[in-house]
Amino acid sequence: MSKLIIAAAGSGKTETLVNMALHEQRPVLITTYTDNNVEEIKSRFYQKIGCIPPNITILPWYTFMLSHGVKPYQDLKHKDDIKGVCLTGGTSTKYISKGSNEYYFSSDGSIYADKIAQFLIWLNDITQGHVIENLKALFPIIYIDEVQDLSGYDQELIKAFVDASIDVTCVGDPRQGVFITSKGNKNKKFVRSQMIDFFNSKLPQIEIDKDSLNTNYRCSADICALSDTIFPNMSHVVSGNNEQSKRVGCYFVRQQDVDEYQEECKAMQLRYSIKSRVNNNYPTNNFGLVKGKSFDHVLIYPTEKMLDFLLNGTVIENPEIKAKLYVAITRARYSVGIVYDYPEDYKHKLNLIRTYK
Repeated sequence: MSKLIIAAAGSGKTETLVNMALHEQRPVLITTYTDNNVEEIKSRFYQKIGCIPPNITILPWYTFMLSHGVKPYQDLKHKDDIKGVCLTGGTSTKYISKGSNEYYFSSDGSIYADKIAQFLIWLNDITQGHVIENLKALFPIIYIDEVQDLSGYDQELIKAFVDASIDVTCVGDPRQGVFITSKGNKNKKFVRSQMIDFFNSKLPQIEIDKDSLNTNYRCSADICALSDTIFPNMSHVVSGNNEQSKRVGCYFVRQQDVDEYQEECKAMQLRYSIKSRVNNNYPTNNFGLVKGKSFDHVLIYPTEKMLDFLLNGTVIENPEIKAKLYVAITRARYSVGIVYDYPEDYKHKLNLIRTYK
């Protein structure tokens, strides 16, 4: 039976996915949006059993669609060899007639990333379902990791798989919707943190498991409590991290105290923009590039909207900024520092963030 598993940050979802796949005898596809996550999944198999079993295929989402769904049938629309995938960063071909060659393909013969799933669905329609049936024969079981990254027609393709009785297991965290595959109008209301509404609305027959991966084994209880406030309508996450450290919790750190804080914690510095001033003696990364990673301590350089939320509870309307703040906070095992020049008598409204000094 197909299912959606909502997995909290640090809940061991990749390990769970690997274990599920290892119990299967039939051919299995494991697919996910980013190349980094593909490599992480592969590394888990090597760590666990020293190889990837012959019945398991691990591919990036676009590679899977292009290699196994589009190219075998592309002659029905595009006679020349498809050169690759054209990543646009936005909505491609806004003003070109839907269905034309130029709608799907760039001038150099690449297929637009946000059109691959739509093109695959079109091919499936004109072949009366043969494309999906062929994918079903190749991969009767499909695991989709980080499903919150998929949007638009990519979501519709999941529905097509389920409707064709492919055994589909989707795993993801709506709170970590840092990336999306399409910024078009298709299923626009179902992106990022609203992803679960797509399954409730269009795939009501599948099981939605919100409980089995709701324990965060990475983050301390204080960090889980703070991250829960970003998405108050979702289930509260349980901390499974009972380890002790000299510095545990969430702290505002004045700019003048950053060096001292770093001397103590040696935190990974996380910033939204390269313009943020950091301590160059310690490693730095961007919010969106650390999803899936863990650090003992992090030091966050927040945007104004993030800081307004942390200080006053003002809702962050931009879903990408909201997701990036959630990802940044939940990278830490023990403590989260947030750079803010607080006044002497400052006290956090919810008592979730203390002052460093």
